[in-house]
Amino acid sequence: MSGRGAAGGGPRPGGHRPKSGADRSLAAYRALIAERGELFSNPPGRIFEILTSGKDIRRAQQGAKKARLQHGLSATDLRVGVLLEDPYLLVMRDAVRFPDGQVGLYNRIVAPPNVVVLPALGDRVALIYRFRHGTRSFHYEAPRGVASGPDPYEDDARRELAEEIGAEAAELIDLGELHPYSGICNEIMRLYFARINRIGEPDLHESIARITLFSARKLEQAIAGGAITDAPTLAATLRARLRGLF
Repeated sequence: MSGRGAAGGGPRPGGHRPKSGADRSLAAYRALIAERGELFSNPPGRIFEILTSGKDIRRAQQGAKKARLQHGLSATDLRVGVLLEDPYLLVMRDAVRFPDGQVGLYNRIVAPPNVVVLPALGDRVALIYRFRHGTRSFHYEAPRGVASGPDPYEDDARRELAEEIGAEAAELIDLGELHPYSGICNEIMRLYFARINRIGEPDLHESIARITLFSARKLEQAIAGGAITDAPTLAATLRARLRGLF
């Protein structure tokens, strides 16, 4: 008996070979298309058209390989499909036709909706100063978190206030939607302004170091000086100010 066969180097029983990583990614992608077709719609206009046929995918992979090599980039991973999936997000790579007719690959993140709440205690805004894993640094932010159910998200907004700063909303005002990362992510954030009556203890699990109260003038100075860089907080502040809420 040859050493290769004994070691399992030959074909599996029945002639079946294990699926490669690329095959698994594409199989999960096909299942996602069947389950959530809205994620793969191609609206009219000059768009990045998602391509799903095997032939088109192979052409897009070759186009991406050529473009990457021309720019001195790695072309070792040209998978199309689901690259990563866990309970919090999904990362995939689409084959696309660009508006100029060229074909290639485009990464995309599918994330759950979030709520963002800008709380005001009297005439001052309360922001948390928290550590963020993504940037490995601290940021001033409005309380926010993942929404638990379908729109409307008022209950989620109230929950985030209670969990992160120990506050209750005496009044909650909807400020509309925000798309913070529209280039590669479908995430929607629902913005709110809340009038609160007190501030409790910050949530240690969320790495909140402190809660800081800003007057309107001090808040604008902090934004202008670059001390506040968090996009959802900036958007909520802008909308609340334009509506004269504080």
